[in-house]
Amino acid sequence: MMDSSMFIGTWWALLPPILAIVLAFITKEVYSSLLSGVVIGVLFYTGFQLFLRTIPYNLYAVFVFATESNSI
Repeated sequence: MMDSSMFIGTWWALLPPILAIVLAFITKEVYSSLLSGVVIGVLFYTGFQLFLRTIPYNLYAVFVFATESNSI
């Protein structure tokens, strides 16, 4: 069963994708911008509990970006 976060369904839920898009335009690095958006989204989802629940989500995100099957 998934815990509900106070950020789900609010305007705060738009911050991670907006951050990723803005960083992608500024830095011209898409993968690092997407990773930062994912990390911020995971932090929002877990209620900023850094060590208890975010490490598995962040490791999975790094694994997804590191696999060669995702490259074009």
